Amino acid sequence: VVHTTGPGPAWRSFHAAVAHTSLLDGRDYFVIFGGTEEHCGPLSGPSSLADMTGFQLDLQSYKWCMGPSNGFMPAARTRFGAAIWGRHMLVHGGQCEGLDDSYIVRLNLSTLRWGRLAFTNEAPALPQ
Repeated sequence: VVHTTGPGPAWRSFHAAVAHTSLLDGRDYFVIFGGTEEHCGPLSGPSSLADMTGFQLDLQSYKWCMGPSNGFMPAARTRFGAAIWGRHMLVHGGQCEGLDDSYIVRLNLSTLRWGRLAFTNEAPALPQ
């Protein structure tokens, strides 16, 4: 049994979790966000979604840290794709309540702050 300290996340399912080594301090962290706090709700009908606040566990000290609640926060979602890209975790799609204009978002793994990503199908301008 590992005993942790700090404000940890509630129990979840259909969420994302990743372990990574910080590019800033070389320490190992475990980050979790999203999903639902209900065990079988997503399989049997409507369920309430957990918000997308990131929680980070320092794997040396076993202390939890909660991401900021101010600033941009994507819509709560479950069943989404996630991948690490540099110091960010990219999140794609997922099931959420209502419409969501942030189909692809990124979580800064150093600050636990969310950001939007903008895409275009236009070719870049050629040098003159």
